[in-house]
Amino acid sequence: MKKYRPMKILVRFFLFIMLSLSFVNKTYAYSSENYGAHSMIYPDMPEVDIEELFSESSALGVDYIRVDVQLSSIFVEENDPPDWNPMDIVVELSGKYNVQILGTLNSMPDWAGNCPSGDVTYDPNFCPPADYDQWSDWITQIVERYKEDIHYWEVWNEPNEYTCTSTECEGFFYGDATEYAKLLSATYDAIKAADSTAYVLIAGVFMPLNHDDLSEWLQEVSENASGKFDIASIHVRDDLDKLPDMVKEFKDMFSSSGFNGPIWVSEHGYTSDPNYQTDANYNNGLLSQAQYYASSINTILDNGVDKVFVTLRDNDELEAADVAEGLLAQVIDDITTGEVTFIEKPSYAAVQELINASATPIPTPSVTATPTPNDCNAKSIETSVSELNLVAGESKDVTVTIKGENDCIPEGITMNAKVKKGKKLIEISPESAETDENGEAAFTITAGNKKGNTKVLFTAEGLKAKVKVKVGTE
Repeated sequence: MKKYRPMKILVRFFLFIMLSLSFVNKTYAYSSENYGAHSMIYPDMPEVDIEELFSESSALGVDYIRVDVQLSSIFVEENDPPDWNPMDIVVELSGKYNVQILGTLNSMPDWAGNCPSGDVTYDPNFCPPADYDQWSDWITQIVERYKEDIHYWEVWNEPNEYTCTSTECEGFFYGDATEYAKLLSATYDAIKAADSTAYVLIAGVFMPLNHDDLSEWLQEVSENASGKFDIASIHVRDDLDKLPDMVKEFKDMFSSSGFNGPIWVSEHGYTSDPNYQTDANYNNGLLSQAQYYASSINTILDNGVDKVFVTLRDNDELEAADVAEGLLAQVIDDITTGEVTFIEKPSYAAVQELINASATPIPTPSVTATPTPNDCNAKSIETSVSELNLVAGESKDVTVTIKGENDCIPEGITMNAKVKKGKKLIEISPESAETDENGEAAFTITAGNKKGNTKVLFTAEGLKAKVKVKVGTE
């Protein structure tokens, strides 16, 4: 499968200018309670990547992270016991990084759905339950296991529109409003029985081309599942000047269907790909995405929304227009394992600044692009060794050198070091360092007491280099 790769020249350029840019102009900040990350963390991702996404969310400053709780990864086979391990890892990381989980309950096990019949092509994970008693039992098990750690549960994702032809079904839930109301009601009752203090969110709904379709859908859900959610959830994507009207229209639709409680935006995104940037005022790629987010998130909050979850990472499994919505670009490290490197876009710094801003108006800064200290753009990166063999307790030094265009020397560039696999095998010091007058940064790698193979990733301005490390016995 083709993986999304950011344009390295643009990434390098914007990574060094974003440190000197202030994206927030005369705005009032909210509490970190008002911000979340739409993570797209999935159970089959490498654990090291899941942890990095939690770490990036924590550093961003958000209090919440939206995570899929996929029943298909827990109740894998009909007669097997539940597999809790993938979800246990996520919950443990939530505590480690002090980020609360919004758990989105979705993904029907392949063998347990009421799926389309005939020769129709479809994804079995999007089918409604064939047995709602069984579904309720599953929800009870999940909530009882995690009720000390997860207090917000969202019932499915974007169920408000689907189509089934004679050959194919499209959408995220193969059921109409009445079917979803049945799912919502059963899930709500099971959650509240297991944890009366938990909050239930209706599935995040999007605005279809025909807005009346959503209004009618919400009315039907309300008629068949009255009072079966505590928080409304919506997905907001549009040009900046259209956001207030879109939020108002969502609120009016929920109010008309009888709900006047809190509203969360569980997905908010704007691409960094200029080919799909629809807002004429924000159509210049990475920097435009950063500028858009710096205004859009608080614009949504200003119009009566309680929390906004911004898309955390790029995802090449989405439609082309949505692939590059993330604050983090990603580059494949290992095709076999699927392990990736996440690269902070300028939009990450913009949202981080927004969240960390004080609650008083921020004066408009002077925005100038400051190049590297000696005006030398980095071109390549290399390490003094490609492999290290260490024994327990042994240390060795590694020098990382950046070379510039036209043989210039990039001085003062920040070099980051990260153990990508086997974090318990080795330690690296320091975790970051600036290049000296020779374009070099020095690091020390120290082996622990366990044997194994690992690697260290060095990154700077979109460039990267690896050193493989083998820890053995004497």
